Amino acid sequence: LLPVFQAVIGADGLPAQRVGQPEDAPDLECCLGARGQRLLRLRGEVTRAYRRLQADRATFRVLSGLRSTVADLEEATKVLRPYVAANLETYLTNYEEWLKREDSLRDRFYKQLSNGSADKAILSRLRRLPEKEADREADRWVREKVDADPAMRKLAAAWRPIEATQSAALELALAELTLAQGGNERPARLREAERLFVQLRRVSSDPHQEVQLAQVYFWLGKPDEGQKIIETLEKGGDGEILL
Repeated sequence: LLPVFQAVIGADGLPAQRVGQPEDAPDLECCLGARGQRLLRLRGEVTRAYRRLQADRATFRVLSGLRSTVADLEEATKVLRPYVAANLETYLTNYEEWLKREDSLRDRFYKQLSNGSADKAILSRLRRLPEKEADREADRWVREKVDADPAMRKLAAAWRPIEATQSAALELALAELTLAQGGNERPARLREAERLFVQLRRVSSDPHQEVQLAQVYFWLGKPDEGQKIIETLEKGGDGEILL
């Protein structure tokens, strides 16, 4: 749950001006209604969502501004669709490449420290430090080297200004999933939710997201795909979220 979804589902029970404040988390759960509760089905999800929201100020700035104009889920999708359509592929392409390069660079720099091919200054400094301090200093050095990489900076300049896109796409998928529970547009909404969840897999392996995608697959008549997700979660130690 993020600001638009919170404001829409809880509009009849939670004052708009208080949405997004951590102290409201316990009240929001009872305001979700049956559809929202079935959608989440995860104990404590509301409180964790608020904590994630507080850490994601870019998302808060973009989406919280929509609260005064969004009256229901249908209206929320109308607001979110153009934003997601305009930014999602650009965000995913650059952020995905950024993550891959970050992993590659980190591996390279740690190997340099390990095999002694790193800068002599850092190697000498590490040898003079106690083990725990040396580990922290090594982490700091690697982090600085990664951050200074020109390609990393270029990729970050492309995705950071639109980093709220990931949360917006997730919120749109959840809204489509909820609206699919009734009406003649059920198949189309489920297919759109499926598309968004699959796209978000490129930059996120969140098991909660996977549960939602599994639900979509079952509703779309794709039980094999849904069951595969459940089995993967169970094998990966995330089976408790299915309880």
